Amino acid sequence: MLGLGTSVNRGGFVSGAAAAKLLDAYSGPAAAYSLRQLSNSYSGNAVKVRRASDDTELDIGFSSGELDTSALATHCGSSDGFVVTWYDQSGNSNNATQSTAANQPKIYDATAERHITENGKPAIDFDGSNDHLDTADFTPLTQANFITLTHKGDVAGGTAWIFSTSTSNTNRNFFLQDGRYYAGSFVSSGSVGTSQVNISIVADGANTEIFKNGSSVGTGDAGTNGIQKVRLFANRDGNVSLSAIFQEFILWNEDDTNRTAIESDINAFYSIY
Repeated sequence: MLGLGTSVNRGGFVSGAAAAKLLDAYSGPAAAYSLRQLSNSYSGNAVKVRRASDDTELDIGFSSGELDTSALATHCGSSDGFVVTWYDQSGNSNNATQSTAANQPKIYDATAERHITENGKPAIDFDGSNDHLDTADFTPLTQANFITLTHKGDVAGGTAWIFSTSTSNTNRNFFLQDGRYYAGSFVSSGSVGTSQVNISIVADGANTEIFKNGSSVGTGDAGTNGIQKVRLFANRDGNVSLSAIFQEFILWNEDDTNRTAIESDINAFYSIY
């Protein structure tokens, strides 16, 4: 079961501190990437950003619980900004990184001189050509797994990872193919579409279920693969890369007991549906 944080009082606030955030209430993820601060106890940064004009890199943190867009704008100015590292807020140091400049996703646009947004919230833009972020191997997550993802974008043809344990066909965990979501042992959902969505994936060791904006859209065999490496938003074996915008991605090595409440928190922040 996903842990209920002990610091939350009956009124939904951390005693004597700021209002509880998502991971204050539902603790214990294996990896957590977001452009909002997910826990009051997290004191690290959101992303490391490379300024394209001179390749200077700078860690960008949070302001009032959201990405510090003022610091980002000061850093990038009239230059594009690209994500070098998306920091893991779980406390497990499973940071997702990309050292090759040409493969780094964009977070700040020089023409508009502002950060990338989706539905009014900061976002990271993967270009559909070669952008991806990888983690190092981490302690394997066995089933049951519970994953949530907030994103916008689709693939009309071919296959593109949202995440996988590697680029091998046998190790894909969640991907898009011909405009549909797939998970586990090829559980297919309905159409991806082109609107901002929240997707949840539940694999309990016996079955996999895909939820889109809180509603079930696909069920089937869970397959046998666990997770021990995350390749975020990459192409498969040089095939099709994902053209999409991402804002939040969290993995739990737990069941989905609190799925509905977690989805409600995500929707309340991002106003998706």
